[in-house]
Amino acid sequence: MSCNNTESGPESIAPGRLFAKLFKKGTLNYLLFYYFRTMKAIDEQWEQLLFVVAVLVIAFIVATILRFLMGRFLKASTRKLKVNPTRYNFFKNAEAAAKQIIAADEVRRAAQAANLSDAPLHALADDTKPVPLPENAKNVKFDAGKGQLEFDSGSSVKAIAAFYRGSLKSQGWKEQPMGINKPNMVVMDFSRAGKALSFTAMQMGPKVNVSADGSGLVMANAKMAGKPAAAGAQASGETTAKGTDKAADQILEADADSALPVPKQHTMSSIGTGKVPGSNAPIRRELEASIPAELNNVLGFYRIELGKLGWKEATEGAVVKSDQVQLAFTSPDGPVTLKLGRSNGETSVNLAQKYPDVAAKADFVPKPGQAKLVFGNLGGGEATVSINKQTIRIASGAGGPQSPKPPMLDLPPG
Repeated sequence: MSCNNTESGPESIAPGRLFAKLFKKGTLNYLLFYYFRTMKAIDEQWEQLLFVVAVLVIAFIVATILRFLMGRFLKASTRKLKVNPTRYNFFKNAEAAAKQIIAADEVRRAAQAANLSDAPLHALADDTKPVPLPENAKNVKFDAGKGQLEFDSGSSVKAIAAFYRGSLKSQGWKEQPMGINKPNMVVMDFSRAGKALSFTAMQMGPKVNVSADGSGLVMANAKMAGKPAAAGAQASGETTAKGTDKAADQILEADADSALPVPKQHTMSSIGTGKVPGSNAPIRRELEASIPAELNNVLGFYRIELGKLGWKEATEGAVVKSDQVQLAFTSPDGPVTLKLGRSNGETSVNLAQKYPDVAAKADFVPKPGQAKLVFGNLGGGEATVSINKQTIRIASGAGGPQSPKPPMLDLPPG
């Protein structure tokens, strides 16, 4: 009895038949080909690597041998020639030469820095720039549109840094930390109301180059900002362009016959002296003058001449503008005030000096918080004055040159 299996399922293939089937389809040939090609590539890479390593080893051995032979040859040659072999060591000699050059450069820089002035700097009378310029600034280049400033100075890096730290602080700028502060280079960063300034002062031989940039230097009216202050005076009709250039180049010389410094080139000059009655001791001297020169030239003249007298300029409260200057000085005899202005195309000068010690001895100094009135009567009879419910009788001749002590009255303000 036979039984047929009608159940369907996957065809069972014997292993021999499967290998033969694959071999017939070429799959085995492909696998064998890929295997042998891969092994050949690996063998070629190892051969190349071994070749490179062998070349490097041989080169190292040859270099070592040559170095040894050259060393033997140089030693033998130096013994025969009786010379110092270290003199012919290239790298050591090059290093020594570089050190000598650096040391010589440092000595040269130190000598040049010694010629740079550490004296305190004053601001130039120029309000066309957003920041002040030192009085000895040269080769000034200012781009108001880009906010860039550059100039040279004969002062030291230290003096330049002190000038800008002091002047910008008084204008409300705050210096930011992490700057560079070296004897031959200073980098300072400032900020104010969302604007920034960056200054770099670097010694460049016998001078110091100063460069600055930042949003604090950008000016809206760039064209007008680049013009000199004299152009404003020309536009207002004070002076012509030719006259301005001539005045700017003029060198002012001191008048040796004047009790207070004044240029020889003045068109008007007068000195008033207040003296203690009955004495020649002055309590105040005041100079009024008019100079046909630019305000900046006149300012430079007085800074030089007053410095020769030993008078020192006070930076606090100083006002320096293109058309107005007010400075305070200290002298051995007392305080001095210098005021400069522009009028009729010339620079007006008011220089006043007080003598507080002389005034105190003559009882001319008012009480604290009060003002002192001094009376005089040059008439032929007695005069009467009523002030603040007080009646003062002033005899004839009182307060005159021959009067020992004039009538005086201390009054509170108002």
